[in-house]
Amino acid sequence: MVGGGWVVLGLLIASVAGLAALWSRQFDVGPDPGTFYEDTNSGSEAEANIALVTELTGSLQSNDRALRWKATAFLAALTVTIVTSAIAAVSLQTKP
Repeated sequence: MVGGGWVVLGLLIASVAGLAALWSRQFDVGPDPGTFYEDTNSGSEAEANIALVTELTGSLQSNDRALRWKATAFLAALTVTIVTSAIAAVSLQTKP
């Protein structure tokens, strides 16, 4: 089973992890500054800027979690692909 079965299983796992890494994701880009300033009924521009930066910080944290998950899936796919390639190379060399 070292030859064909493990290679197919490894490529299948790597493909699934790769698809998870490439899966399209809608990232949070934060508020539109023009509309945000029009909708904000704050007394001063400084308070409106603080509210805008607060919303942008939340967006960055949300995107950071999504990118960390995608990076982990990509590294898993890359690792499984390399290990599968090594197993396939060794099994091809040891066949009589």
